Amino acid sequence: MLPVELTNDDIRNSTAYKEYYAIALRAAPPKTKA
Repeated sequence: MLPVELTNDDIRNSTAYKEYYAIALRAAPPKTKA
């Protein structure tokens, strides 16, 4: 996962990022610090 500091709105809203995030969540439990 990318550090929050490096994710801006454009990256977060991009289709590629959403697809990557969905795949990452399926591959392993999320380890987020919300």
